Amino acid sequence: MALNSSGPLSLGNICAEKSISSTNASLTTLSTTNITAASSAKPNGTAPHSISEFYGYNHAAIPPSITITNYSAGYLYFTLSGTGYSTSAITVKKSTVSASGPWSNDTGSPSSPRNVGIPSATTWYQIEDAINPSILSNVYQYLKTDNTPPPAPTLTGSYNNPGRALTLSWNVVTDPSSPVTYKLYSSNVFQTNNTSNTVTLYGAWINQGSNSWTVRAVDAAGNISSNSNAYTFIAS
Repeated sequence: MALNSSGPLSLGNICAEKSISSTNASLTTLSTTNITAASSAKPNGTAPHSISEFYGYNHAAIPPSITITNYSAGYLYFTLSGTGYSTSAITVKKSTVSASGPWSNDTGSPSSPRNVGIPSATTWYQIEDAINPSILSNVYQYLKTDNTPPPAPTLTGSYNNPGRALTLSWNVVTDPSSPVTYKLYSSNVFQTNNTSNTVTLYGAWINQGSNSWTVRAVDAAGNISSNSNAYTFIAS
């Protein structure tokens, strides 16, 4: 129902509008507790209120909602909408099984876009208001169609012993699922990501004794190449 904009209006009408019990209800409690800034209708002043303030409710107000609009290069884009609606945190729910879960959850800032990484498999996403979990977005499917990894890079390097500086370089890898990024490994243990095809590492990156470095290419679909050849040197 909708409240009248003119004519008789009772406290019972207001309670029925908000689907709440009229037992012990008052205009003060209705307008400060049961009716909030996100409600479809609210009084136009501060408590205590009069019946006249409940005329002209905004019945066309938009209820709070979250809509996932797009996924691009590891980022999920979404909008928060609704009259008077805002949230301080959202939960990104992710499933690699189905559109109904099971879900893994990541709660954080409500800013869009949100970094969710590049999935390695077809993945479903849903966003939940972390404060009001009944507010859920649509389910968005990231469909992975490219399952072919990029070619392995060819690695070269040079080590400046007095300066303890290691420069690693490799060929630029091209792949249909661009852009391509690179993962650096020391003795098969992941160390860092890199967007260019060269990097210089100093000090703490260099272990005393033998060091063996490799690099792998990762395309925008999340496919990862095999290891490059190893560049090995001895630090002292």
